[in-house]
Amino acid sequence: MVSWLRDKQGYGTARIAVYGFSFSCFSAMWALTHDGFEFDALVCDSGPGHDVPPLLRKYLEAEALPMPPVLSGEPSRSVVTRTLCALGPAMLRAQWPPPTTGKFAKIPLLFMSGEHDAIVPPSSVDALAERYAQAETHVLPGAEHLLGLQSDPDGYASVVLDFLKRALG
Repeated sequence: MVSWLRDKQGYGTARIAVYGFSFSCFSAMWALTHDGFEFDALVCDSGPGHDVPPLLRKYLEAEALPMPPVLSGEPSRSVVTRTLCALGPAMLRAQWPPPTTGKFAKIPLLFMSGEHDAIVPPSSVDALAERYAQAETHVLPGAEHLLGLQSDPDGYASVVLDFLKRALG
């Protein structure tokens, strides 16, 4: 999409930020590992986290993933959880977290997390962000997973717009 905007739509010199939410933060960040995928800043809301298996476990615990009744009780639930945590990261066929060199050493990154996020807690987001020299973190007071904008629209907008002003000029 970014190369299409730059090459086909006349935005070749535009400064572009990519925005990810929750699990899409993983793919937005991972996109930087691909040649030819160039953008100038990354904003992540409610993710990504440092370690994938604990996040997958928390996702199941929060009942954010619909499961058939036969799998939602024990002992099935424990088997589903262990399988997802073991095979989920392997199915991605990607090394996580991404490297700290190359584009990751240059591109400004903003990681926002909700203070009460039960799926991707601020501690996991902070642990990831600490790896990157250009990373900033912001904990959204009182917010749960993906509810920072809803809980404080003005504060949320201020954090994002201030970051984009600094990152993109």
